[in-house]
Amino acid sequence: MLRPDVAGALVGENEQNIAAAFRAATRDGALLLIDEVDSFLRDREGASRSWEATLVNEMLTQMEAFEGVFVATTNLMAGLDQAALRRFDVKVKLDYLQTWQAEALLRRYGERLGLAMPDDLGRLAAVHLRYVTPGE
Repeated sequence: MLRPDVAGALVGENEQNIAAAFRAATRDGALLLIDEVDSFLRDREGASRSWEATLVNEMLTQMEAFEGVFVATTNLMAGLDQAALRRFDVKVKLDYLQTWQAEALLRRYGERLGLAMPDDLGRLAAVHLRYVTPGE
């Protein structure tokens, strides 16, 4: 399990923590999930300090050598290093719900909770639920 404190304050600490996370996942046979991976895989083209590129290089090296399942999440896909993107077998974009999906989800949860739904739920969903995700 990756601890939320993988990002260190000292130069080189991040690289050590990343390597340790991959080692622990290998040792435990665990899936490794890194949330907000853009913190570690920013495009090196925009790096202004050498340690920024070193951090990405360490992540790439670890990803390449890792034989387990690695999952990374970000909402800043455009800012990721291109070499990192090539190393992922599958990329899934989870976008906002379409209006009909938001309405169906609202109906399903409303029924489970015993809530009455308005007759014009479809119209309300179209007007008010354009930029909604299931977590909301």
